[in-house]
Parts: sequence; C-alpha cells; structure tokens
Amino acid sequence: MAVRLGLQNVRVRHTRVEEVRERFNFVTGRSVTAMPRFVGWVKDKLHAAPSAPSKGVPDDGILYIKGGVSDETQEEDLGGWMPTARYPIGELIGGDVYDGDKSVLHFSVQDLRRGPDASAKGRGGNVRR
Repeated sequence: MAVRLGLQNVRVRHTRVEEVRERFNFVTGRSVTAMPRFVGWVKDKLHAAPSAPSKGVPDDGILYIKGGVSDETQEEDLGGWMPTARYPIGELIGGDVYDGDKSVLHFSVQDLRRGPDASAKGRGGNVRR
C-alpha cells in the first residue's frame, strides 16, 4: 500500500512487536487484542518527545482501527484507555466508499504516558469531523 501511494517515510514490518528495537512517531494497529495489552506492547516503541506539530496531522501516538465503538461504550471497550480523538473511517474516505462502523482511534503519546484512567480526562474521546 505504501508503494502504491508513493509514500517515502513509511516502513512496513511483518514481525512481532517485541522484536522491534526502534522508536517511531506513530504505531498503527487494529483490534486483534485488548487495548491495554496492545498499549503495553507498543507504548515504549514511540518516541519520548513528540515531533513538531503539523497542520492536519494528529500528535504522535497510536492510530488504532476498531469497530463498534461509540461515545457511550468506548471506555469499557478500551479497558479504560480514552482516545484523544476518534475519526470515523466513513468520514475519512467518504461514505459512498465505506459504510461500516469502524473508526481510527488516536491516542497521543502524552495521554499514553499519563495512563488509562487519566488519558483524555475530560475530553471523552472527541469525535473529529
């Protein structure tokens, strides 16, 4: 996919995360395990200091694809981790192309460092449109 899109700054790996020694600005995942376990696997793979902000680009962190997460159920579904933002995939790529219920959940490095109960405290996982 990265080649088809002409992306130069993407490294795709098919390996276990425990074997990766580098640090990254973003880690992507999909709901194949419970969120607390996934965060435990990857949070130390993120750069400690976030990169310089860019317009239209979320802060460094985890971008996690998950279906069936609503504002009302997300805290329970995610084991206490509250996303910094939620981007419905249908709105990212257009409703004519995709009509499912999946979203990209963004967890910023700053929120990940604070822990699950403090993550996005008071923000409630904002839906960005």
